[in-house]
Amino acid sequence: MTTVGMAEAEVPKQPDAPGQQVQNGSTSLDRADEPEPDEESPEEKNRRVREYLERHPTATSSDVGKKLGYPEQTVRHMAAWKERLGKDKSKKKSWPTNERSLTPKLLATKAGPDADPSDLAAEQEEIDILQARYVDTLDARGRAEFFSLKRENQLECLAEFISNESTE
Repeated sequence: MTTVGMAEAEVPKQPDAPGQQVQNGSTSLDRADEPEPDEESPEEKNRRVREYLERHPTATSSDVGKKLGYPEQTVRHMAAWKERLGKDKSKKKSWPTNERSLTPKLLATKAGPDADPSDLAAEQEEIDILQARYVDTLDARGRAEFFSLKRENQLECLAEFISNESTE
């Protein structure tokens, strides 16, 4: 029984709550802020990763992590790893694009250059003015016949009207 009592006395008592003092006078919060003596600083880890990548430029984050004892995600978040990725992007070759010429069938469906809407409106306005002048020369029966014609035939009548006007 006394042996167990001695073993308990040798183990330093851990604090029950954060901030509570331990036997040596420091608090549990004081110890949590201090880095472990064997733990590396982020700068030191980054330096080691950079050196490893210089010696092994094709290494993966998994390779680096296994060799140096760091998690893969830690390696991928380090500045040395990100710098290496930036250098690799500039070395990558771009793939050529596979371009094919359009078949005649596809070319036939391709729209041509669109006309300017203001030009179309001006042309339609000229036709409307000419049509109004022509219709004024017709009687009721002639108007009925003219408006019963298809658009193409109406335009032919207007063209004939213009040619007759110019000869007069």
